[in-house]
Amino acid sequence: MPRAVIQAPVSLHRFGELLKYLRRRARMTQRELAIEVGYSEVHLSRLEGTYRPPDEQTLLALFVPALDLDDAPELVTRLLELAVAGREQSAPTHAGDGGRSVAAEALEALEAVPLPPTGAVVRSDLLQRLGERLAHERVLAVCAMPGMGKTTLVAALARDQAALRPIFWLTLTVGVTATVSAVVRQLASFLLAHGQMQVLPILPRSENTSSALTLDEQIALLSGALTRLAWLKISSHAAPFGGLPLLCFDNVHLVQDDPTIMQVLHHLAAATPAALLLISRDDVPLPGIATLHVKGLERAEGRLLIAQLRALDAPLAERLLDKTGGNPLLLRLALGLFDNQDDHAGMIAHLEQMPQIADLLNAIVRQLSMPAAHLLALIAVFRQPINVYDPALHDLLQPADGIPDLALARTELQRRRLLDHPSQAALHPLLREYVYAGLAADGQRKQRL
Repeated sequence: MPRAVIQAPVSLHRFGELLKYLRRRARMTQRELAIEVGYSEVHLSRLEGTYRPPDEQTLLALFVPALDLDDAPELVTRLLELAVAGREQSAPTHAGDGGRSVAAEALEALEAVPLPPTGAVVRSDLLQRLGERLAHERVLAVCAMPGMGKTTLVAALARDQAALRPIFWLTLTVGVTATVSAVVRQLASFLLAHGQMQVLPILPRSENTSSALTLDEQIALLSGALTRLAWLKISSHAAPFGGLPLLCFDNVHLVQDDPTIMQVLHHLAAATPAALLLISRDDVPLPGIATLHVKGLERAEGRLLIAQLRALDAPLAERLLDKTGGNPLLLRLALGLFDNQDDHAGMIAHLEQMPQIADLLNAIVRQLSMPAAHLLALIAVFRQPINVYDPALHDLLQPADGIPDLALARTELQRRRLLDHPSQAALHPLLREYVYAGLAADGQRKQRL
């Protein structure tokens, strides 16, 4: 049967139109692509309507390999350009549509808990530990460097507990949902969905209006509604957690410099009975918050993930696990590159040079201050763990090394989950190789380090 004629990309001027074209080009259904990138089918359908396009890093890490665009840089560039334009045009609103109620529009605005990516491995021990920590702590940050599976882990717990308690999920995205007004509106929509009509004053009547309430007044309404919902659930549930609401916020590292959003999160944690899971690349600076640090896959889990995605000889699989540190995203990206490489062993040896992986590693390094980046480079030149507390290291450092305050640089690397044990400092294998390779451009500095 002949394939349907697909519109040429030159005539597509919206992100959603191009995404739909690329999906069809890859011969994928919406459901297949949604599963591949870990989105719900409803969310993907909204993306094809140019509703809140993902950020550049998400597109490069998830959509480009899923749509088989590794050898199509022009299409990737166009997709990124249209995503930027789409994000600028799709600020969240509750515009009226033919007399539809604000409540109906609010219900549609709720984000679904993300689906697991294709071949996702259930990390049973870690999932159990997360559940136990949440039950004990109530407010918990789940932190790790990019790609370690934080979102997949928390989403698995949310799905497991969906029958026991109301679940709220919000992915914070710069320029879209990473604003205090968007956070407050989404929370109000969630509460409205569970019958808490007192939050209606928070929701604007049209795209041209906003709530007349102050932020403190909106927070008070949310707090009261959450408390009321919690008590209603407690009185009607014999289940664990008493049916208390679980509020999940992804990408919290994007809003840590926004005092108003952090004020909302702090109030939710301190003044409501709801449970909170805050997913972040960096440690979350909220008073008294507990933290679960997510590491790479256990060896057996990593082998299982590789086996589900691609048949590899055992020695190659072990080398790939060593090189990626069991990072699920890096494993997926690496396995996706194997189709275009004959020398798999050589590719693994130089994995940090592969464009998609190098882009992700570069994004990690770019976020650092100069002193922290210089300390990262210093650690990278060592093949063995070093003691960053060692007084001899302090004595060796000179102004030219660019680390005026070693303690501050060390603290930043720890906060960003790039350094776990300063007394035995070692970097993620791929990050170390990437940073070390970057020193080649400055031979004198490399030699000194």
